[in-house]
Amino acid sequence: MDIKNTSGYPDARVRELVEFAYQSVGPEKIGTVRQVRVRSRTNGYFSGHAWYYHREIVIGVGSSYMFPLKQRHCCKRSKRWPQYCLNDWKETVVCVAAHEFMHLAQYEKEKRIGRHVVKSEIECEYIAKKAIEEYREKETKNVQFNS
Repeated sequence: MDIKNTSGYPDARVRELVEFAYQSVGPEKIGTVRQVRVRSRTNGYFSGHAWYYHREIVIGVGSSYMFPLKQRHCCKRSKRWPQYCLNDWKETVVCVAAHEFMHLAQYEKEKRIGRHVVKSEIECEYIAKKAIEEYREKETKNVQFNS
């Protein structure tokens, strides 16, 4: 997959985070991804879009001073939505990438089984939460190992 980074964050780190999210969701579920573009957001914390037919994802990430971001879905009244916080820009890249990769996986599943599949935002959010938890666990192990 081609990863283009214009976010201002380090290229190698952005690539590592996107690939982590890709592995977290599962390459066998997602299929081929042609391009992932990571760019800066000047008017918000983050954004994400997935285009199935182009096999492309765009991730927008705000400046590092905007984080930590608490209770991401406080505006959602449903208890079905997972609650989590984003501590920094790195967790945000993992979160948004995992969410958008899951959308591609939903479309891929629809193609495989040959019938309509519900493309659930809630399912994508649970996958994003799982990816963040895995990323935090990995980072904790790295800190302990390097100490």
